[in-house]
Amino acid sequence: MIYGLQFIAIIFSLIMLYVSYLHFKKKTLSPVEWIFFSLVWIVAIILMVLPSSADYILKTFKIFRLLDLATIFGFIFLVAISFSNFLELKKLRQKIEKIVRQLSSPRKYK
Repeated sequence: MIYGLQFIAIIFSLIMLYVSYLHFKKKTLSPVEWIFFSLVWIVAIILMVLPSSADYILKTFKIFRLLDLATIFGFIFLVAISFSNFLELKKLRQKIEKIVRQLSSPRKYK
């Protein structure tokens, strides 16, 4: 039996799966990124429909509730995304600095 919160999570996951597909079609996401995000949303749907499917992982790591596991994975995911964003921001700053230096240097006209 699916409860209210599970239903909301399933609807959210389906919407995010569709949004991921739209961004893949717009070429915003590469095929690898689209497959990754699609798998994330499909696993989320499976875990919402069949919460007992995570029992092996929960017992292996001695985690008592599925919500605790989701919180741990969410925290790890946020740290990884934050680090990735930091690296991308650093690259963009270096590119901007290079462009500004090129534009500010005196040009020789013929």
